Amino acid sequence: MWRYLKRETNPRNLGSILADLGIIGWNLHNAGNDAVYTLQAMIGIAIKHIEEKQKKRDVKDLEKKIRISE
Repeated sequence: MWRYLKRETNPRNLGSILADLGIIGWNLHNAGNDAVYTLQAMIGIAIKHIEEKQKKRDVKDLEKKIRISE
């Protein structure tokens, strides 16, 4: 999901994804921690995707209003 969201071709490790999302990951490579952090990352990615989608929609709406007012 991260590669799709960021349009990256190379895979990233969990630690770097967590850092980009602003999540602090402790004791990675522990099965339990990795499972929890992976779920947190998935939720963070979903939220980030929704936020970016909303920003694009807001820009389109603003551009539409500007065109209509001209």
